[in-house]
Amino acid sequence: MSAGMAAYGHHRTLVHRSAIAGWRSGGTGIGGRMVHRTCRKPDLHLWLVLVLVAAVSACTTKVDDSETVARNGLVYRKGSDLPFSGIVAGTSRSEGYRNQTCRFKKEYKNGLLEGRSYFYYLNGKVESIEPYQKGVLNGVVTRYYESGQIKARLHFVDGMRGGAKGEMFWKEDGSKERG
Repeated sequence: MSAGMAAYGHHRTLVHRSAIAGWRSGGTGIGGRMVHRTCRKPDLHLWLVLVLVAAVSACTTKVDDSETVARNGLVYRKGSDLPFSGIVAGTSRSEGYRNQTCRFKKEYKNGLLEGRSYFYYLNGKVESIEPYQKGVLNGVVTRYYESGQIKARLHFVDGMRGGAKGEMFWKEDGSKERG
């Protein structure tokens, strides 16, 4: 019987320490054999944190625009006194939109537009993307042709059109029109 086997049979603590030392150094453990590595706690904790973050972010409230109401410049969910935070999706119900195609998605935080609002054509393609901060247009608004080609980029600062980036326009064939 080898010395390693004797140590294993009678002194489990020594073997355990030897295996841990080999595991930490990335080498071999007892008697030159590779120590089987199990799931280490830091990795398990990292995965747990990532799963929890993903679950919480997936729980963003999403409602239809018919479930919201505007009061005093803020958006609320009907029947609630708390300003709405989440995504409002709007469907048009007019004659041309019988299939209730999604026409827009707007992000709200504490009752005000916050983040990007998306507006869609009937075919489902993006018509425009508008960035909001605390309920005010702020950033570059991008408008598209129904084909998907960029139509215009308009810069807004505190809700006012203009700004350092100015305006750029394109024809439907992709050639620059002006700006």
